[in-house]
Amino acid sequence: STARHFAMISAKNSQHGALNPYAQFRDVLTVEQVLDAPMVASPLTLSMCSPIGDGAAALVLASEAKVRQLGLMDRAIRVRSSVLASGWDYVEEGEETVPQYAARLAYETAGLGPADLDVVELHDASSPAELVYYEHLGLAAPGEGIRLVEDGVTSLGGRTPVNPSGGLLRKGHPIGASGAGQ
Repeated sequence: STARHFAMISAKNSQHGALNPYAQFRDVLTVEQVLDAPMVASPLTLSMCSPIGDGAAALVLASEAKVRQLGLMDRAIRVRSSVLASGWDYVEEGEETVPQYAARLAYETAGLGPADLDVVELHDASSPAELVYYEHLGLAAPGEGIRLVEDGVTSLGGRTPVNPSGGLLRKGHPIGASGAGQ
């Protein structure tokens, strides 16, 4: 991947974030504007890094019986899998990473696979992170994540939109609230 691929992700997320009234940044950026932004750490420009901000998020979890009692079945979202995994970043060549392990376990628990996903919200503290997670989540084979960006697969209207909220890159990264918010 190149800095241009990272810029394509940031530009995509800016288009998504422009539609989110709660996004910290709602301006639409072109790939060139992302590449021309101030350099943070080569090859990452400021627009490729999520802004830290204030924010909050809440999840209300209820049993199916309670949801039915409240008459909210038509609005309920069913959690089919919840997985927690920890480890370290370094793995030997060919070994499963912690995100790959967690994704595989979540898919197995839910009885689904990457092809069954309609939309994905993932942790994009930086543009390269989003690209890496395409592959860790099985949305693309190793080394093929850039094709998803180039082909518009992860954009709204694509096969699997990623970060339709604008992601952390545009919505902002309020640290503690980020996980629940996504």
